[in-house]
Amino acid sequence: RSLFPMGFALHPNEPNPFNPLTRIRYAVPRDGENVRLTVYDVSGREIARLVDRAGKAGHHEAIWDGRNASGTEVSSGAYFYRLESGATTLTRKMLLLK
Repeated sequence: RSLFPMGFALHPNEPNPFNPLTRIRYAVPRDGENVRLTVYDVSGREIARLVDRAGKAGHHEAIWDGRNASGTEVSSGAYFYRLESGATTLTRKMLLLK
């Protein structure tokens, strides 16, 4: 794996399914790109924002602990995580099992 990725990437979360934590790896090709990584429920409601900042080029990871923005544990089920930066949007599905 190269130090500087050629493009944005959003990798499968590990583990999946998960309980209580999952790791989400992503790649940013250029410094200064505003990067947002958000978790949504199946109805499209925002559950938690894991990353929202100007990114540094390279490979990164975020951890989601199965809690919403208020710190309350969410229920078992399918969730989506989305990486957004400029015109790029990448989405993947994950499963929380309790």
